[in-house]
Amino acid sequence: MRGSLVLHVERPIGTQRLVMETIAAAAGARPAVPPQELVYFGGPVSGPGYDFHALVGRVALAQRVEWRLPVPFVAIPLGRFGTAPSSATLAPYVHGVWVDPPRGVTGLREGFHPALGAGLLTLFDMLRFDVAHGLRDGRWSFSVDVAPDFWRVL
Repeated sequence: MRGSLVLHVERPIGTQRLVMETIAAAAGARPAVPPQELVYFGGPVSGPGYDFHALVGRVALAQRVEWRLPVPFVAIPLGRFGTAPSSATLAPYVHGVWVDPPRGVTGLREGFHPALGAGLLTLFDMLRFDVAHGLRDGRWSFSVDVAPDFWRVL
């Protein structure tokens, strides 16, 4: 058995916005869970500042809290479609991942893995640039992504 939950909450505060996202996953009730059934976190969405799938376990929970605020930006001409606004959204955030590895497996990271980062959303908040640093044996990471609403199209 395996399950996951994604919860996204936004709270507008004037022109700014508080955004919280929680990702939780759990795998198997059996004592020995095969590697393909474990949950894998890490990378720009579930663990910024840590390598992709570097955080592995039976149970994992990721929480991101970011503060989105408008900032001045270069207006981008879009040809016959007009011009993108001369503002962008700056999104500094804190992120944490808690991982409980399977019993009897050594060499996996366990416990809490915090990270600090900032995102810049441009082109009507459809394009996002992120930089983050994992604070517990993590690294600097940089990513570029489109809004999750467009993931199915790509």
